[in-house]
Amino acid sequence: MVSRANSLWGLLFLLLLGGCGESTIRVLIYREFKTSDNTHSTRIQVHRGSSAKHDETKPTSTVSLPNTLLLENGEPDSTEKILVTVDLLINGTVEVTRKARLDFDPDRDVILPMPVCASCKGIVCEEKQTCIKGSCQSYVVKEENLPEDEGRDNWDTGECTGGGGGGGPTICTGKCDDANCGECLTDTWIVLDYLEVEKQGITFRIAAGEVTQKQFAYWQDTNPQPADVHADCVGAPVAPDDGCLSGPSVCKGAGCENHPQVCVSWCAAEAYCRWAGKRLCGDYQQLGVNEWEVACWGAAMSELPYGDHYPYGQGYQTGICNGKDNALGTTVATRSLTQCSGGLTSDLRDMSGNVSEWTADKSYRGGHFDSPGNQMHCSSRFSDSQGTASPTIGFRCCSDL
Repeated sequence: MVSRANSLWGLLFLLLLGGCGESTIRVLIYREFKTSDNTHSTRIQVHRGSSAKHDETKPTSTVSLPNTLLLENGEPDSTEKILVTVDLLINGTVEVTRKARLDFDPDRDVILPMPVCASCKGIVCEEKQTCIKGSCQSYVVKEENLPEDEGRDNWDTGECTGGGGGGGPTICTGKCDDANCGECLTDTWIVLDYLEVEKQGITFRIAAGEVTQKQFAYWQDTNPQPADVHADCVGAPVAPDDGCLSGPSVCKGAGCENHPQVCVSWCAAEAYCRWAGKRLCGDYQQLGVNEWEVACWGAAMSELPYGDHYPYGQGYQTGICNGKDNALGTTVATRSLTQCSGGLTSDLRDMSGNVSEWTADKSYRGGHFDSPGNQMHCSSRFSDSQGTASPTIGFRCCSDL
């Protein structure tokens, strides 16, 4: 099981070992850490003797259950043994290492659990040892000590402090403050708060800034598999798109935790807002406008739907918000541009530029860091499918009062 102070992520891959029966060892990696940014990654290495068979480093945000990788290992009669090494890296530095030397080639299908526990953080063991429950022990694993592989996608040894020995990484199926779902985030933990709106009988709250990488990673660390999803999003992934995240315009690593989360689909954004007890900003049919647009126009809402209005006033001003004229080619930290404010209140930031923002009608609004000025006004909107993920699209949440 997992506590609110810890999170378990799983990674599954398969070792196909040469032999008469082609028996398999399924390596299940899970880690016990709450990560609040993109500085954590997991490195998986597999050697047979001196020969490297696999070496891969995966950012925290790309680790999911299950992720199956087929490896060809050695010759059927090889006497060299397999060594599996899992490292947790923070800012590129190894903080926790787990090793397992397989002193056998199996004659049955087995599971090799590889927990990476907080109790082993900073502990360096001798060459033929690994850290288990906070102390260095032999890294040799014997076949008789491994469970039969019955097709499960997770397994928990109970070694980590958040472990309960009950079947692998827990999942979050509900909202924040529910079991296994982490605490609801407040403005004491993040830069975002919620602004109350009451205009012409319309009442709602809107986030003062875009959802950040730090916030989104906190949710992802709960291993979200939401039970309550939009009808169009049943079975849709809620993690950022890996290919999109690798793009050159995406801010990565240290210093990016307060940049807006990008590369998320409409379904992922909608699921995050539900987890937070909020929702994407929706439409007010009596006005024919979205809550997001109402907030952006603010006191000038009586002018709707005429004119190209910006949160700071009528008419585009170069350099106020993060758009194409700024020539940055990427995002800036959420709410960091103090002049890019206005609409309902000066506390409302980045309604123009930085990233376009998903809203409930599957449109994205406000323009982004590569948008020209005439696509960054309050009424600027484009539509796409709910599965689209882009380095220029993020989101913020709304809620009822």
